[in-house]
Amino acid sequence: MVEYRATITNEEVNDLPLTAFGGDIVVVDSADQREAAAYLSSQKLIGFDTESRATFVKGAHNTISLVQLSGPDRAYLFRVNICPLSPEIIRVLQSRAIIKVGLAIKDDIANMRTVNPLLYPHGFVDLQSIVGRFGIKELGLKKISAIVLGRRISKAQRLSNWNAVNLTEAQRVYAATDAWVCREIYRSLMTAEKEGYTTLSADAPDVVKPAEESVRTEARGRRRFRRGREKKSLE
Repeated sequence: MVEYRATITNEEVNDLPLTAFGGDIVVVDSADQREAAAYLSSQKLIGFDTESRATFVKGAHNTISLVQLSGPDRAYLFRVNICPLSPEIIRVLQSRAIIKVGLAIKDDIANMRTVNPLLYPHGFVDLQSIVGRFGIKELGLKKISAIVLGRRISKAQRLSNWNAVNLTEAQRVYAATDAWVCREIYRSLMTAEKEGYTTLSADAPDVVKPAEESVRTEARGRRRFRRGREKKSLE
């Protein structure tokens, strides 16, 4: 049975082994996105993230530079500051059959729609909206990854120049990892929900039952209620 902590300190995170995406990373900066669409359309679960060039002026925001979509072994980095997403990729983002998992995705989606106004996304899951039911109180990707996967991810490239003529190897790995690790966290949580899990949170119940067990418990309660009514009617 998996045990999840509610919180974790920065020192504890730094003691964990570093992880990064180890699959193929494909930078897409042209209108021909058919290969990416074919791969992503074949997936049931995709990790999602975006990057924008950092601004150090209060209240200022830069337009989106990169959209990252990752499967288990291949990540595509779409340089939307150079070329917009193709209709095929838009269909992936609008598909209800393909789950796209990210973190704090409201702004990401809003930023994507400024570049692609006709995009109406479906099938997106925000990790921040589901970790609470596992007793996890952290909302940042680095700490959620540490709690769920037991691995540390690097955020060193977060403020780098995402509009650079060529992305560095470090930028590519960082961007792919942020999308991929969202997928891995979600997959791990859903597996735990099926198999059962406990939480180490002092404020949460000692045992958090999976959804299936909750349904069975509710059904047993209804059966006992019906038997009680039937018994009463016979008295």
